[in-house]
Amino acid sequence: MSLPIINSKESKKIHPRLDLSIIGKKFGKLTVLEFVFYKKNHSYWKVRCECGTEKISERSSFIHGGNKTCGKGKCTFKSLKGEKNPNFVNLQGKKFGRLVVKKINHFNIGAMWDCLCQCGKKTIVRGTSLISGQTQSCGCLAREITSKLRLIDLIGKRFGSYIVIKRIKNKKRKNGKLISCWKCKCDCGNIKYLHGDYLRNFKPNGCRKCFGESLRGKNNHKWNHSLTQKDRELNANRRFLPEISRWRKSVYERDNYICQVTNKKGNLCAHHLESWHANKELRFELTNGITVLQSVHKYFHKLYGNKNNTKEQFDEFTKNLTQEQLKLFK
Repeated sequence: MSLPIINSKESKKIHPRLDLSIIGKKFGKLTVLEFVFYKKNHSYWKVRCECGTEKISERSSFIHGGNKTCGKGKCTFKSLKGEKNPNFVNLQGKKFGRLVVKKINHFNIGAMWDCLCQCGKKTIVRGTSLISGQTQSCGCLAREITSKLRLIDLIGKRFGSYIVIKRIKNKKRKNGKLISCWKCKCDCGNIKYLHGDYLRNFKPNGCRKCFGESLRGKNNHKWNHSLTQKDRELNANRRFLPEISRWRKSVYERDNYICQVTNKKGNLCAHHLESWHANKELRFELTNGITVLQSVHKYFHKLYGNKNNTKEQFDEFTKNLTQEQLKLFK
């Protein structure tokens, strides 16, 4: 057998960590004969199949992968398909749940079997579904279970934050199946119409109104327990405070209504050099403010975030801006 030409990326050198103990061992129908070369950190070996065919194969493909034959003639997948496959299990005459296997029907990625259900209906089931217990009837068992669930009385029972008041008419799903529907009352007083499967399986925590209220205030995961009520009111209405308006106007007048980064006029805003949140004593200090364009202000906070900003960050920001970037700000 002619071996492939060794190119610049292939090496015949034996790596010190190479496991030569696999020579002579058998993997499936392949017997390892010798090491051939390395290529892209993979070792390639000369192997011989039981049919006599020799080929070059990558190590992991015949040890861990599905390459256990030469793939030619009698060793192809098609030759091992169906009853010739050594893993084939004959299920004829066996019983699985309500199904009795009669005979094999055809092969389609596994054996498909003709089965007779206890109710008298015939069906075709995959062998793996029978063995695993996934399919136990023609469908009559599932229908019986769901019909029994529909007959269970849920009136007066509690599911999460709902109490069932009374039963209403069954509704049809898109697939034509009937589902039991119930009138339920939430703890907040709202009335909802829910089906039985939803109540039994999910046990809802409440309507939208209850769910929204459960995430407000101190129950919210973003609630800052270190802030006082006065700080919360100040943060919520700081844009409309007379002090912030006077401070903003003073900063604009000092800088002649010109952006101190681009030297342009336009949509301006007053930026706090030391952050509003971390420096309460500097919030209304004139020296802590600088006039910038709104586009510059947004770009700065996009890079450095909206909290715990410092004057050093702003100096670094202005220093790293290029002339092309300055032209883009409007």
